[in-house]
Amino acid sequence: AMALEAPGVPGILICHRGRALGLHLLGRGDRLSHAQTNQFVALREAGMRIEVARDAVQAMAVVREMGVPLKEEARHTLRDVFRQETRRRK
Repeated sequence: AMALEAPGVPGILICHRGRALGLHLLGRGDRLSHAQTNQFVALREAGMRIEVARDAVQAMAVVREMGVPLKEEARHTLRDVFRQETRRRK
């Protein structure tokens, strides 16, 4: 996966099992520009799957639905790192 800021391209690009997947994050009141809409249509016609998410929960659900396996939730990972660090200090 790669996150980037480039005109006409989804904000997050994921290559998984030979497929290009795009995820674009927008705020609740935001809309795609006319140019973005046209570029996303062209990318879809070329075979890329592109989805738009409005928040982190929706983005994670879309990525899972795309078939991309995810690591543990970030909060669990941070919890485990914290536990490991506190055990080392004892």
